[in-house]
Amino acid sequence: MKRVGTQLRAEIMLVLRNGEQLLLTLVIPVLLLTFFSLVDVLPTGTSTPVEFLAPGVLGLAVMSTSMVSLGIGTGFERSYKVLKRLGTTPLGRGRLVGAKAASVMAVEVVQFALLVGVAVALETGLIVPVVRQADEKSVLALARAIADVADRARTKKLSPDEVHGGTFTITN
Repeated sequence: MKRVGTQLRAEIMLVLRNGEQLLLTLVIPVLLLTFFSLVDVLPTGTSTPVEFLAPGVLGLAVMSTSMVSLGIGTGFERSYKVLKRLGTTPLGRGRLVGAKAASVMAVEVVQFALLVGVAVALETGLIVPVVRQADEKSVLALARAIADVADRARTKKLSPDEVHGGTFTITN
């Protein structure tokens, strides 16, 4: 386990050293969320564009992190002539891939915290309502409940109980 931790630390340090990766994984998603939340150019269908944009930008950030880590990281390893040496690592392939996957997850956790923080800090804010007893509802009942709380969130008619007690509760 110590070797995997050492490899994970090395992978995270490599991400922090590559400006291209930081630009694509942290800076561009924040700029997209901020710009399109403040400028009325997208037909979001809501009075608060951040509610429409935040989930999409989070999804984009996850996909870009995975692809950038794979593409740019492998490119740097190849240019530094490290790729051949990784094949003979004492970790073995499974642990090496596990450390690389864990470093991607670490970057995604930072992205999530950063993007949700930006979404909440924007003037229009971000409201995350809670659907109670979701595990007991059918798919149709769950869709109706989600549509109901989403509509009431857009019209600012939620009670404090409906935004409290979820997995993540974020307020301004």
